[in-house]
Parts: sequence; C-alpha cells; structure tokens
Amino acid sequence: MDFKRFWFNFLIGAEALFANRFRAILTSLGIIFGVAAVISMLAIGAGTEQEILEQIKQIGSNNIVIKSKVIEKKVGGEEEATAASKTPALAGSRRATAPRCDVESARSG
Repeated sequence: MDFKRFWFNFLIGAEALFANRFRAILTSLGIIFGVAAVISMLAIGAGTEQEILEQIKQIGSNNIVIKSKVIEKKVGGEEEATAASKTPALAGSRRATAPRCDVESARSG
C-alpha cells in the first residue's frame, strides 16, 4: 500500500471522527470501560485462586477427603443430602459442605 492511499484513508477517518465527536467519545469510553472490566475480573479471579491455594496449603493437601452425596427428595419438597459412604469422623477435623459433595480435612501434627 503506498503512502498516498494510506494518507487518504487516514484523512477520511479523521474527518468522520470530527464530524461525529460525541459518538467517537462515547465509543472510546465504552472500549476503555470494557477493557478495564475484563482486566479487573481477571485480576479478581487470579487473586481468588491464590487465596484458595494458600488455604489448602495451610490445611494440608494430603488431608482432604471428598465424598459424594446422594440427594433424597422428602415428601415436603425439601432436599436432604446424605453421605453415600459412611466413614468415621476424623478427630479434630474441619468440615465444609457444598450442594453435592462433603469435604473433610484433618490437621496433621
């Protein structure tokens, strides 16, 4: 592409921007806010991942037990989750529950 054609296209673009200044400003703001939102969400996700990994390191990754749960419907419409496998509770363990799993961890030492 020769320089004259490039310059001609540049002048047409600049003329269009100056003819529609408000539209150009709003479009630029939309792009800036959109990029900022994506960058901030990625940063929040990375920070959350680091926090979770740090908590797992503190507990001890060798001490995590995950068991599946079976969801049973009751007559009243309420759901009750029961452990599919029965294991004795660990002494000094922590327990966290999620909708379909049961997580236990025990501190070593």
